[in-house]
Amino acid sequence: MKRHPGKDKERLDTGHFGTRYLLDVLSDEGEKNLGLHMLLQPEYPGFGFQLALGATTLWEQWRFKGWMNSHNHHAFAGVTSSFYSRLAGIRPLEPGYRRIEIRPFFPTALSFVEASQDTVMGTVKVRWERRDDDIVQLRVTIPANSTARVALPTGQHAAITESGRPLEKAEGVASAGFQNGRAALDIGSGTYEFAFAATTQKNAKNSLLRLINYKNAQK
Repeated sequence: MKRHPGKDKERLDTGHFGTRYLLDVLSDEGEKNLGLHMLLQPEYPGFGFQLALGATTLWEQWRFKGWMNSHNHHAFAGVTSSFYSRLAGIRPLEPGYRRIEIRPFFPTALSFVEASQDTVMGTVKVRWERRDDDIVQLRVTIPANSTARVALPTGQHAAITESGRPLEKAEGVASAGFQNGRAALDIGSGTYEFAFAATTQKNAKNSLLRLINYKNAQK
């Protein structure tokens, strides 16, 4: 699938049902930047193409030509699910969102993402923002009577802070090892302010140095 987009100049060729899962699959396979690029492609077909034509909603078709009866249609709207489940990373681990996963992806084309999901337990909120020094700030709100597993793309738990404090001093946060190459944290209900340098275990040392510089700059 990674090789196929080049045949069509990285334009969509997935139809209504395939487009719904495009960003999910590419993000999960390490190609989040490609997935977002294909969605925002400014040439036909693509959502960037619709935006260039003045769209402020998701149209039934890519352009005006043809029989288009709806300018706010579900046909291509399924992809917006990925904005919540991949870009913001909000997913249920148990029915009713009693236990929640927060596993956001961070495409380089985006400087921030903000989303909220209403559940039977309350509202889950996520906002992340990338700073110029490659530090990512992530705010997570978990509703009462729910818990969450937060998975961050960094190679060391020591490279993460919560409200400016090391994890071992952060209230309500417990390290949970690594999960699919990400540092995993267990948290309870409440609002948390994480900061970390997105990296891999291979260059975790440089990540930690950047975070230390960031913490010193906040004093």
